[in-house]
Amino acid sequence: MKYLNNKFIKDGQFTGVSIWICGIGGASLLLGTILYASSLWIAVVGLSLGGILLGLGTYASKAQTLGLHPFTNDPLNWRKAKASYRNKERAEDSAKETSEPNDDTKPKY
Repeated sequence: MKYLNNKFIKDGQFTGVSIWICGIGGASLLLGTILYASSLWIAVVGLSLGGILLGLGTYASKAQTLGLHPFTNDPLNWRKAKASYRNKERAEDSAKETSEPNDDTKPKY
């Protein structure tokens, strides 16, 4: 099981292999369901599972691009994920403050 965790989830993010599997698997399940579904129930299940897989792949890809860590191996370890979002927000705020001139006429939200 440890091998599978390192192969598909590493450092709180999906690896490239798992992102590709989710994306291609979800897209092919959606397309296969649209083209070859013979009954309504097969279509509903195929479209639902394909959409979930494709959404998970795109969510993981976006998180990897932004440097966030949404997935953890420990379900109670959500504090690490929250801290990764907080650190990213602080870095963006400090970059914004240094790049913009101090203007007291702008409303502060």
